[in-house]
Amino acid sequence: MSDDISVTVSQSTPITVTSTQSNSPESFLNLTDSPSSYSGESEKYIRVTTAEDGIEFSSSTSADVNVKITAADTTTGYLNSKLSAGTGITLNLTNTGGNEVLEVVNSAPIEAISLTAGTGITITGTSPNYTITNSDPDQVVSISGGTNVTVGGTYPTFAITDNSINNSDLTAVAITTNANYNGSDCGGSTGTTGRTLTHTKDLGNQTIIFKNRAILHPTIDYTTSSAIITFNVYVDDGDTITVMA
Repeated sequence: MSDDISVTVSQSTPITVTSTQSNSPESFLNLTDSPSSYSGESEKYIRVTTAEDGIEFSSSTSADVNVKITAADTTTGYLNSKLSAGTGITLNLTNTGGNEVLEVVNSAPIEAISLTAGTGITITGTSPNYTITNSDPDQVVSISGGTNVTVGGTYPTFAITDNSINNSDLTAVAITTNANYNGSDCGGSTGTTGRTLTHTKDLGNQTIIFKNRAILHPTIDYTTSSAIITFNVYVDDGDTITVMA
């Protein structure tokens, strides 16, 4: 209670004393050294007055509040000292001395990327994940030899050889007979290989044969035995065959 009651008894007759103290010490507001009202004091805290003779409400604090990373952290510190900027990250402190904000900024964002697909290339996806596909991959290559041409080797390296007789093949050839034939002079069916032609004389190794003025290659395009020529190429009835032997 805030007041003391003193009673003095000076006679033998019993005296009954009743206290009528109106203030209850159970309420914080009933203390003589504390505020008398809560009105307007929302979310404030209490502190000892500067004169150290009572308590009062206050809305500001001079106490520093430091933080730890975990409960095991041995050193407390301000938030900006506990954060470390990594590569490409900047920490910006704004509104210094007021309602301060620590802003985390990506100082090295991903640059815009523009990809252009070339011939046979397809690009799908979005930044930063793209898929580049060869939409026109290498095809199977098949090369066949034509007249007097042979093909050797394998992909991707082929050897194409011209087997036609050239002028150097005719060196020192003694031409003794020049006979012209029609393809119909050959045995066998027109437009086939293996047709035979019988010459007017026995043929030697120096025989030169033309088909429609194109020189045929011995052993490849034809073979000779005695006076008989066997063609390894197609011979039609309308072809002109010239034999020089």
